[in-house]
Amino acid sequence: MEKAQEYKYYSTQRPVDIGTFPNGKENPPIRIENYEGRIWVEHDTRLAWGELAYAQPLTEKELYNYELKPSRDNPDMRRLMDAQAQVVGKWEDEGRVPDGKRLTWFYPDFGCYVVKEFVSPERLAECARGVELQQEAAGRKRARQENPRLPHNCGRLGNWPGNGRPPLRLNGTRPTGAIGRHGRKKAPPPRPSSCDGIRGRAGAYPGTHGPGGHPQHGGLCAPDGPLRLCAPD
Repeated sequence: MEKAQEYKYYSTQRPVDIGTFPNGKENPPIRIENYEGRIWVEHDTRLAWGELAYAQPLTEKELYNYELKPSRDNPDMRRLMDAQAQVVGKWEDEGRVPDGKRLTWFYPDFGCYVVKEFVSPERLAECARGVELQQEAAGRKRARQENPRLPHNCGRLGNWPGNGRPPLRLNGTRPTGAIGRHGRKKAPPPRPSSCDGIRGRAGAYPGTHGPGGHPQHGGLCAPDGPLRLCAPD
């Protein structure tokens, strides 16, 4: 008769007692065992006070709330660790990690990597996550090299590479103002004061003539200024 599949969890912080483990109606524990003290388990990878077995796996929230650790022999943990071993094993081969520091070894009969017995699920998961972060960083670096950013001196209109026009935005429009090196729109330089010298006219830039206009030009060409170029007839 085959042994029923079970999911084993270790109580690492306290002996198993009332209120220290999940006891739901849909998934009650099928076996509870307290050790004679806190002993090493899982090939001496962790200390535990006792163990519990369930017919169905516990949720991440239940494991966190009751501070339980899953056994690496659980069916779901075996599948997860097998997948993580392929990531870590390939990285160890590429980095030429010495055998004494490796977490995996290659099984040639099956053509895959296998986790060593002294490696805990938490240690393997931490290493696999580190490898994934390194791969993501390398991917971002390759993307930057293939699509380099525009140089800082291309921030002004007229200095864009190619046809001298800024690139299109996502909505299909082009920026109309000068863009600074940090992406903020720069204020345009003040327009120079100009007068066409014809009496009664405002010149090329309205608002720069007469009282309250440009301090250097308006004071000279206003109706009461020394030049009176803009004064009416």
